[in-house]
Amino acid sequence: PGNDFYVIPAQEKTLTASVHLKKESTSGYIGMLAVDTRFQNHKLGKKLLLFCEEQILLWGFTKATMTVLNVRHELLAWYER
Repeated sequence: PGNDFYVIPAQEKTLTASVHLKKESTSGYIGMLAVDTRFQNHKLGKKLLLFCEEQILLWGFTKATMTVLNVRHELLAWYER
């Protein structure tokens, strides 16, 4: 509490995506990023990550960590930036 928050965009009362963003001691943590398959290719994941990056910078950090639970090799390069 206080260091965690969740971003849940919706479109016409439909949950479209979610992400958990946490303030840690020396960095931000991005977790549980998910986009409903019906809304993939709408750039929601990209928008969520950009939001997280901006928030982490506002916290004064220049580093973020992320844990990937389901390895989809085509996404790993996209996340590593």
